Amino acid sequence: MRQTAGVLRSFTATCFMRSWTDFDKITIVSMPLFLFSATFYPLSELPRWLQLVVEALPLYPGVDLCRQLSLGHPSVGAVGDVVAADIGPAEFSKIKNTVRAAHGIYLPDMEKNPLFIAYVMAQAWSEGKTSKTLERLCEQIMRFASGAAATKVKAATVAEPALTV
Repeated sequence: MRQTAGVLRSFTATCFMRSWTDFDKITIVSMPLFLFSATFYPLSELPRWLQLVVEALPLYPGVDLCRQLSLGHPSVGAVGDVVAADIGPAEFSKIKNTVRAAHGIYLPDMEKNPLFIAYVMAQAWSEGKTSKTLERLCEQIMRFASGAAATKVKAATVAEPALTV
């Protein structure tokens, strides 16, 4: 939901651009968002008040999820947080309560449990609630993986010498 609002604001802002030099105004806004979204500096090293500011930025959830995926140890809870931001916290809370009631899960520390998150994602999917951010991320991962696989196949076929009898 936040991402959609951000895209609409961006489209609205570009409607008022009269020349290419006006795009510098967009850079003035987007550069601090990029720099302060914990892209280059770990969030844990910042003071608590600045951590709260960074967590409120619209770019932070995506940066955090991409960092976890690229380091090879994604937190399932982060995926849930991104989906919650897309479909809305109130709707996501209703889905979690439905899963808790259906499976008898009432422990408070289950929020980051992979099985609980899987149940919640399945319930959201069955209710037609999807995350555009997660869909785009999965598409990019699949595109990257298919490109890497194609590169390996090409390298393997080029590297192997032809056998002649």
